[in-house]
Amino acid sequence: MFEFLFENPFLLIILIGILSSMFKKKKEPNRTSPRQPEAPKKKWQEVIQEIQEEWEEKTTAKPIQEAKPVQSAEAVEVQEEDERRIAELKRLQQAYEEQQKRERESETAVSTPSIASAAAKVISDDQSPVYHKELSFGKQELINGIIMSEVLGPPRAKRSLRQSRR
Repeated sequence: MFEFLFENPFLLIILIGILSSMFKKKKEPNRTSPRQPEAPKKKWQEVIQEIQEEWEEKTTAKPIQEAKPVQSAEAVEVQEEDERRIAELKRLQQAYEEQQKRERESETAVSTPSIASAAAKVISDDQSPVYHKELSFGKQELINGIIMSEVLGPPRAKRSLRQSRR
């Protein structure tokens, strides 16, 4: 059986192709999972809520700890670290809420642009710095224009073949 496969390289290549495609198909469903943008937002909110709940539990347990006059240095460090984490999470939550607010405001602004703002963006020809009704050239400007036209000369396409061979 194996001798027959090794004697026919085309059959061997086809068999390898079939096997590799079968293994790829098994791996593809894991790769092509649809991503949901809402999931990360909920995860952040859940994390923030969990930390707030932990903080509330620790603050309710705090009066019991205050009855003890001496706390260990590790407990103080842990408590300070927890406070820093909570402050950081509150700051992140506020930033997240502000971002959501800005997104909502931008959506409403984009969906209903005001007519006054659109009219203000339109520039009339009279106000345009490029458009001028009157053209005025001075003596020196005319002289410079004539000199430049002689220097540049006519376009090569307009010159005859006889002139360019001279």
